[in-house]
Amino acid sequence: MKIELVVFDMAGTTVRDDDAVNLCLRDALHAGGIDVTRDEVNEVMGIPKPTAIAAPPEPETPRQERRPGR
Repeated sequence: MKIELVVFDMAGTTVRDDDAVNLCLRDALHAGGIDVTRDEVNEVMGIPKPTAIAAPPEPETPRQERRPGR
């Protein structure tokens, strides 16, 4: 079998990603009505995304007081 493509998850480890994964996840959660902080997302980094999204951290403040960072 000839290997045609190899993909590594290296954002933030090998390649500077400027927190793109964190921002992307926060934007997706915000679109679903859940606002969380950068630190709350970092708590679930490394956990498979479907698992992390299924049980996101509870926001500490009401939605209207929170904004996704950008």
